[in-house]
Amino acid sequence: MSAHAQKRLKQNNINISPQDITKISNAAAKAEKKGSRESLMLLRDLALVVNISNRTVITAVEKTRQKDKIFTNIDSTIIL
Repeated sequence: MSAHAQKRLKQNNINISPQDITKISNAAAKAEKKGSRESLMLLRDLALVVNISNRTVITAVEKTRQKDKIFTNIDSTIIL
């Protein structure tokens, strides 16, 4: 998790379980095999932008804060 993503999760009192981390990691591995570099991962009511090569969650946005519902600079979307 990047410092930015950690801050967002903490601000919104959102916990990511070890099982969720495993899902994210497995999805990143699959996305990398398909050539993805930046992926939007949808986990329950949470949108995560993940840098695939670094295996880093760049940002986390909960549903209530997804104002425009537009995510840029991604090349794939994964529903977890």
